[in-house]
Amino acid sequence: MPSRQQFLALNSSANSDSSLNQHCAASPDCQPDTNRGDIFLHRGFMRRSKGLLCLLSGLWVAAARIVHSRRSPLRAALLHRLVRGALVALSYLSVGVITSTVTLASENIGNDDLLCAWPIQTTPDKANIFYPDANATYWTMPFFAQSGLEITIKGDFPNSRYFGIDVYGSDSLSFAVNGVDSTLADYQIGADPGGANPWQTINGIGSGSFTVRVNNNVAVDQPNVLPLSPNPLPVSLIPGLPNNMGYLMLRVYLPKEGDPNDTEYVRLPTVTLTLTNTNEVRELVPCDSAQSDGGQFGSNGVIGQLIKNQLVANQGGPCEQDGSCPELLSFAAAGGLTTPFPNGIAGYVAALYQPAPGYISVVQARMPSSSRAYGDGPAPWPENGTDLRYWSFCNYLYQFPFPVIGAGGASGCVADYQAPIVGDLATLVLSSIEDRPVSTLAYGSTLAWLPTSPSSPAAKEVVAIRNMLPSTSFQQSVTNISQYGNPDLAKQVMGIYYPVMSQCTIATFDLLGVEGCFANPASPTVSIAVPSMRDWQLWLVALLLFGIATLQLRIRAS
Repeated sequence: MPSRQQFLALNSSANSDSSLNQHCAASPDCQPDTNRGDIFLHRGFMRRSKGLLCLLSGLWVAAARIVHSRRSPLRAALLHRLVRGALVALSYLSVGVITSTVTLASENIGNDDLLCAWPIQTTPDKANIFYPDANATYWTMPFFAQSGLEITIKGDFPNSRYFGIDVYGSDSLSFAVNGVDSTLADYQIGADPGGANPWQTINGIGSGSFTVRVNNNVAVDQPNVLPLSPNPLPVSLIPGLPNNMGYLMLRVYLPKEGDPNDTEYVRLPTVTLTLTNTNEVRELVPCDSAQSDGGQFGSNGVIGQLIKNQLVANQGGPCEQDGSCPELLSFAAAGGLTTPFPNGIAGYVAALYQPAPGYISVVQARMPSSSRAYGDGPAPWPENGTDLRYWSFCNYLYQFPFPVIGAGGASGCVADYQAPIVGDLATLVLSSIEDRPVSTLAYGSTLAWLPTSPSSPAAKEVVAIRNMLPSTSFQQSVTNISQYGNPDLAKQVMGIYYPVMSQCTIATFDLLGVEGCFANPASPTVSIAVPSMRDWQLWLVALLLFGIATLQLRIRAS
């Protein structure tokens, strides 16, 4: 099945551009583009953008002809300027939203502009886009590859379930140099002398520091190294940013007994930039909150916003546009091997479904064993008898910008340790807050629950199961599914771990429970179309047209 039929855009492992081009050759709507990490790759998006601009141009010409036909030159001139200004402003707004690009002078930015380390922080609260896991925090630091550059990352091992360091090229994808991958998982990082890695020895919890070096003089036998940049340099994901721009990313899942922002549990490492050919050294300490939120590279700064917006824009349109969606309630491998900023150690199965008032959705799956027995803290890895480091259920809105759904104080994800397991089976119930079954609230409930969206109740949603860092002996892991969007193949690979999903009425669920919901399925038959974020631009154009027409009538009446 070609990659354009993949129906989600979750973080996943990296893929080759040649594979993408091969997939796209079969479809006129599939655009091979190494700058994009989406799974749809629609030319239609660009056609819609050009069409909107053409419409705006036509509106200006029409308005100009109308106003010049009026008897009053003064009124005509004023109206002409008003209409012209409105259309120009809307044109700039539309172009900015559609392309999510900012023209930057790439020669004017470089490593000297970096004032602190890890300026971009991604959480459901700060940047709820692109299918995040609510139990993780992601810190990102842009940099610029150049001759003689070496980056040194030095810090303490966090007291968390998982942490890892990744390097991405300007196209936001993983890569390898001299056989060395651009991903380092926690258990692969050696401790500094005198300390211990808590994922290598149980006696090392919270007692070690590490030093990781990033350069292109790497070899497979070197410890604690990551490659600096691909060769040759890929085309930048973000127009206006240079092709030598790369990204460091730090992932932290489930810090023990604390918020990922709490420095007692997560102390972000320092980053040192060294130019070996000039002996220039710059040490960057972690950004404070003001620097993270603002500044050129901050989460809300020019480049930070540009990165976030472009990631979302690159996801293309929903699969309904080309009929590539798998059947509702059917789980298939999700993501894409060209998804921006992939987590190379994770895989995902996901199902589209239509929530509705008065209906309950139920997911049931036999779950692999994980490190949940150790709570949220580190544990030696690999561990005999443990299939995965981490798994979770998450519920997402299948609508731009694809946020994780949290409502009424409830998180949008259920981590493995939070899910009741009965006979190796986990059962997840999804509903609106108003329709939440009482059985999910009872003490000792055997059901996990996640809310559906209160703000977009008619939009389709996506429920996903995340498998992270599987043991080599666990062959039924989602990460072993080689084809996306194919429920049959997912079922074949996962075997007894393949999840099933059903929908039923509240009355059926209250009376007969989970078994009754599977035995008496009932799905909503009516779906109300809700304009997407891209549709609202067309609404603006329509509103502008209405305003122009109203103004003309008033002029005529006067």
